[in-house]
Amino acid sequence: MDTCDGSFPQLESYATQDGLQPVYAAHNGCGGDVILPWSIGDRVEVVTLDGSASVYVVSDLRDVAKFGSSTRDVLGLDGSLLLQTCHWGEPLMRFVALEAA
Repeated sequence: MDTCDGSFPQLESYATQDGLQPVYAAHNGCGGDVILPWSIGDRVEVVTLDGSASVYVVSDLRDVAKFGSSTRDVLGLDGSLLLQTCHWGEPLMRFVALEAA
């Protein structure tokens, strides 16, 4: 995740929580902040490493504490995958749930 290339690598540490969707994250200063203004219902294109693209709809949002939170704090988000980044100047992380359109 520390390669600042605008990608959202999958966080294997979140895969330890049963019932949690795949989580992909990017630092806000490395392009992750693109997800901060998204709202439920927004349509976004996700391009994978192999160059294929799919359209997703933002299906849920959740802000959690940057410090002291756990994977359980994002259980129950409605979507097939999650994107994560941090808010600017606040001790909060934003999780955006996406569902295939």
